[in-house]
Amino acid sequence: MDFSFFYRDELELNEDTNWDLFLSSFNNSDRVQDIFRDITATSKFWLIQPEYDFSAAEIPDSNVIIIQGKSELEQLQYLNESLKLSQYVDQRLCIDITGFMRPQLILLLRYLKNENFKSVDFIYSEPSIYKSKEKTEFSSGSVYETRQIAGFQGSNNANDKRDLIIILAGYDKNLIGRAVQYSENADVVMLFGFPSLQPDMYQENILCTVEAYDSMGEKPKDPIFAPAWDPFETAAALVSYIEDNKCLRNYRHVYICPLSTKPQALGAGLAWMSSYENEAVSIIYPFTKNYQKETSIGVAKTWLYTVEFNNL
Repeated sequence: MDFSFFYRDELELNEDTNWDLFLSSFNNSDRVQDIFRDITATSKFWLIQPEYDFSAAEIPDSNVIIIQGKSELEQLQYLNESLKLSQYVDQRLCIDITGFMRPQLILLLRYLKNENFKSVDFIYSEPSIYKSKEKTEFSSGSVYETRQIAGFQGSNNANDKRDLIIILAGYDKNLIGRAVQYSENADVVMLFGFPSLQPDMYQENILCTVEAYDSMGEKPKDPIFAPAWDPFETAAALVSYIEDNKCLRNYRHVYICPLSTKPQALGAGLAWMSSYENEAVSIIYPFTKNYQKETSIGVAKTWLYTVEFNNL
């Protein structure tokens, strides 16, 4: 799979930049609200995801879909019932992934492929800074379960080999620790966003990961690197690592846990869908009840990615 053919570039808004349907997960960050305001689309909708725990007074007055459901599958079903997404299969669909929950985003990606969407545009806005640097908290509350994301469960190998957990490492050291604990008999590899979104964010990322090392029992293997803003390079890096190290032969099961940027979460979904649907490879996630409504300040750069599903 050659992901270099997929289109990615900085978003330039002009009179030719428009879509039939635009979806964005509402939160209080500038980089989410500014894009929704400036995007031109025939229909625009805020998705109010329950994990942000917004009160009625905090929700916009119009263009709102208040998502219902506890799991990512229930939430996708509710979204589809509300919008009848399949009616847009031959139209221009754009999704701002900046505020999305990662499991919901990854499952939506598979739904779009299964419904025979030819291509969909995705937008991501980089923050200027995170509010509390490496101490920024994204999730809140304890992890209530760590499990495979719906639709991304791999097959099982009946052998006594070790597992491999590839963690796309972000700032949330609690989630990193819980991902490591998913399998007691596993090697651990970190994928870091490098180059990072901002020069100081790589160092902040490393500091957060070092704090999580205590839960690993042993030092992780040499890390993988992929640009924090590029889903396609991330997908290519994951596939290359798994293939070059013969992971499907050398391990009982490979688990991928996307805890870094939303583009890298998108990349994890693309890697699985392109190469591992019928293999012993799964995408896992440590689920918490709530997420912070605002974690960043400012907008540094906005990216546009086009996923061509017929090439996956």
